[in-house]
Amino acid sequence: MLALAMVFDGASRTDAAKAGGMDRQTLRDWVHRYNEPGLAGLSDKTGNVEPKPLLSPE
Repeated sequence: MLALAMVFDGASRTDAAKAGGMDRQTLRDWVHRYNEPGLAGLSDKTGNVEPKPLLSPE
């Protein structure tokens, strides 16, 4: 949460990632997950998380 708050306050992603104990790529992923549903997007996903098939048997 600290790293996300730092990004939203204008800190560089590098500095925010270091403060949160992660690399920039992980922070980037978290920002994308947070942007859609908010904090709920950061929780562990349960259930069937596989992509839905593009083709049906029909």
